[in-house]
Amino acid sequence: MAIDRHPGRATPPFVVEGHVDTFIGLIQRHGYVSRILRARRCPCAIAGSPDLYCNICRGDGFIYDYQRKLLQVDEDSEVSRDGSIVYPFRVPLLEPVRVERLLAPEQGGNVEYTVDSYTAEEIRISGDPLPRQYEKMRVSYYFDRFEHIVDEVVDVDVPTKTLTVQAVKFDDGYRSSNAFGARGDIVIVERVYDNSTSHEYSDYTFQKDQIYLGAAEPDPTPGEVVVTYYYVPVTKVIPADILSRREKGEKFTTELPQGECRIAFEPWYEIAEGDLITFLISTSFKNEVLSHIAGLDKLFEFDIASVDDEIIDEDGNRYRKGVDFVLRNLHDLVWLPTGTQPVAGKKISVRYGYHPTYVCFIDQSQPNNAENKQFPNIISARLWGKTLAKPNESLPAQNYNWGYAP
Repeated sequence: MAIDRHPGRATPPFVVEGHVDTFIGLIQRHGYVSRILRARRCPCAIAGSPDLYCNICRGDGFIYDYQRKLLQVDEDSEVSRDGSIVYPFRVPLLEPVRVERLLAPEQGGNVEYTVDSYTAEEIRISGDPLPRQYEKMRVSYYFDRFEHIVDEVVDVDVPTKTLTVQAVKFDDGYRSSNAFGARGDIVIVERVYDNSTSHEYSDYTFQKDQIYLGAAEPDPTPGEVVVTYYYVPVTKVIPADILSRREKGEKFTTELPQGECRIAFEPWYEIAEGDLITFLISTSFKNEVLSHIAGLDKLFEFDIASVDDEIIDEDGNRYRKGVDFVLRNLHDLVWLPTGTQPVAGKKISVRYGYHPTYVCFIDQSQPNNAENKQFPNIISARLWGKTLAKPNESLPAQNYNWGYAP
């Protein structure tokens, strides 16, 4: 029988040891390609229900954006041969927080270094003694999640004055062919320029991977328009578990049930209640009948992946995608002024595919430090659903305010 060398202390039956990088690698190899949107309450909803006529949130009550500044904690970064330069693994670097060398007390103990300067890829430090390449480091810093693209030649659709960028397309290498075409999202546009006419566009909006030029702007020239922009890449998450509860008559259209689940994230994401997680590699399909209002009709689901080529109204009239209507933003069906559209109030039948979107409803974030061993961060989420039915009379005014003619 083995002897317990520590009398009075219980010996655990077995020990499970892990490192945060192990969990990060698991998510990156086996996670779902996803989009994470941060939610903040719109000022119009502070007193209670949101304002249906609000030009900021369009009556949703929330404004969505992306987390840019991510915190990497206690990384064992590489150092230069002379020990004066630290090379963080995740770049571009935004701001160093702390640089330390770890040693046992008998060997001199831990040393915290002074940060003299830093660039997007390295940190210059000073102190005595400087670290050696074989010694363990503990480096914490903020890094930039956004990617910068300079003068990309974009695809041009002249009739709708729509520009589509390509660098945002997700490339998973040998792991996946990205057959669903998952893409990152444009977050900042610095410059839109037509080389053939020497015209720089200033009136435009953008969403997902497309830029929409204003009606007063000149037609873009195919093959000549270049765009400089930032985009947020897709991320990966893992649905930690799927609850087995099922309601009577509940429909299941994908491997993800209509219910609740826990979702695991890499540790640097700051997830709060109301944030949205969209699975971009899973597409469900839906038939929807809605009343046509004006130049813009909002579809029910949050993130529409594609719309069928034809829409049929209650009189049997057919409308063609790209001729009479296009899909814009997350779930906007926009009717083109050059095409035809149904009479206001007529029912239309639309078939489309959408990406399942979950909303965080319980925030269980853990402290983001080395002492916390519960990596990755896990939150509880519920399938997103329509929370507020907008009266039809409010939509034409909203469409006009957002640049779509009623």
